[in-house]
Amino acid sequence: MLKRKDDWPERLRAFFFAAAERRFSWGSFNCCTFACDGVEAMTGDNPAERFVGKVKDKRSAFVALKKFAGGSVLETAEKIAAEMGVEEIPVLMAGRGDVVYLETDEGGALGLVDLSGVHAVFLSPDDDLSRRPISECARAWRIE
Repeated sequence: MLKRKDDWPERLRAFFFAAAERRFSWGSFNCCTFACDGVEAMTGDNPAERFVGKVKDKRSAFVALKKFAGGSVLETAEKIAAEMGVEEIPVLMAGRGDVVYLETDEGGALGLVDLSGVHAVFLSPDDDLSRRPISECARAWRIE
């Protein structure tokens, strides 16, 4: 079970500032690693640790997800959440630092609710970091 550290808001704020300086990379900084690195900043545990070093490009990212959970970002998030005891919650109950899932034209994406608690932050190959209203998200998981 993931548990936030006492100073998680400061850790999440620092994570967002550092992430804003980075650019998308299939191998090291994609939508899944972005969300999982944010969870690690808050809890000390990285849900995507098993994928580190295994993804080099778009193709290998899809191969890794297919081998792990069937192929989609959503299936992967569901499986990792179940393994780690992370509770799925109604999207409109998602709060600061919770993980959210958004369907986009390019496929599914994982993000994190920002510190305002109103928007979610996502990383995409085209836009780098972007914010979307939580109400546009399809799924959410509570990080305790």
